[in-house]
Amino acid sequence: MIKNILSPFLIILSLLGIYYGAILPFKKSQLFIDAYQSFNSQPTVKSLEDSFTKALSFYSPIGQEEERRYLGGRLLSLFVKEMPKQVGEELIRYYESWFDFEREKGNGLNWTQNLLILGNLRQRAWELFKDEKDYAAAERFYVEGLKLSPTRPQFLYGLRELYKSKGEGEKEQMINNTIDSYWLNR
Repeated sequence: MIKNILSPFLIILSLLGIYYGAILPFKKSQLFIDAYQSFNSQPTVKSLEDSFTKALSFYSPIGQEEERRYLGGRLLSLFVKEMPKQVGEELIRYYESWFDFEREKGNGLNWTQNLLILGNLRQRAWELFKDEKDYAAAERFYVEGLKLSPTRPQFLYGLRELYKSKGEGEKEQMINNTIDSYWLNR
């Protein structure tokens, strides 16, 4: 009697598990791979937005964080000396549009990794275009990341290089002292 009652429930539960845990993530990853290949064959800001919006908009309980981080890393590699400032601004605007900063704030390891990529993107933009808003945003992302993960070296190194690139020796030395206090006294 109990088997007859539980069997349909377990079958439905298993099918839901397969759908949400395997089929949706697989479809999302396929869309992301297609977007990546499409962008590589036609690398423009418009093609990037068209390609990746479909993949990033597709709902899956698994994969959104990974896709955002991978896209951030890919965008970081595009920031080279020859990049026009307008293109850099458009890429950053597009990437940051995929974050809900208030809702996601402080959301564990994923959030700190996102902050690091956001900080790196803004730092690279600062180094290329010398726009104060990029410097301020990079500093904000790194500082927020440090608040959540105070001994994570990537945030410290990012801040140090950011301060160094602007010639802020006192702030750079403060970060160097922090780094030394964590790793030289072990």
